[in-house]
Amino acid sequence: MPKAQLNDLFSALSGSLGDVVITSGKRGTVLRKKPAFPRPTSPEQKITENCLVTANTVWSTFTSQEAEMWNDYALTVTHHNAQADTRYHPTGYHAFIALTLKFLQVTPTVIVPRTPPTRKFTPDDFTVTLKSENGTLIFLANGINSPNTETELLLQVLPNPRRKPTAKYHSEMFVKFTALAPFYALTVVPGAYAAAYRFVDTETGQMSPLVTLGKAEVALWSAKSEKKAA
Repeated sequence: MPKAQLNDLFSALSGSLGDVVITSGKRGTVLRKKPAFPRPTSPEQKITENCLVTANTVWSTFTSQEAEMWNDYALTVTHHNAQADTRYHPTGYHAFIALTLKFLQVTPTVIVPRTPPTRKFTPDDFTVTLKSENGTLIFLANGINSPNTETELLLQVLPNPRRKPTAKYHSEMFVKFTALAPFYALTVVPGAYAAAYRFVDTETGQMSPLVTLGKAEVALWSAKSEKKAA
């Protein structure tokens, strides 16, 4: 491990510079390489990483004509930068990656489409409400999903029920609401949650804007406590 002799001005030097850590002690000033700690990866992050690898692998096999089709499609997509209050078009690559990641989320075993969507996605015309019951979050729909559409349920764990939700929601489940199954009960650990949903085209990965459902608290539940409450 290298040591450096510094004058009085730098005798108490410490900190880091790039990948080098500087410490001062009885042995003088020591320079050492910053330790590399493995980045923790959740199961959800691992799935996203795998989907991203798949999407990039498919993109790398595109011909120039296929890439140009996605460039043309990207010009029909407009995003909004809320901070700068500006609107812009993504690149063909980013348009493909965004749709493919969502497509692989909802249909992980289906071959990725190599061509962009040729039709505009029309979301289903119904709403979902949220309530907490028996240790679960219940999503109740007042309509049914069309044949090629599923409803994505998203959650945000809140530190406490007073905390205001942010814009960051995590995908939990894709649900097909039907006349025989108009609701879905999602089991979660006790705590405070914010929920949202959106509709996803299972053939293209296109999706509707996010619809927030507000907050709900889930308490520890047991059949005994329910009987006592009754």
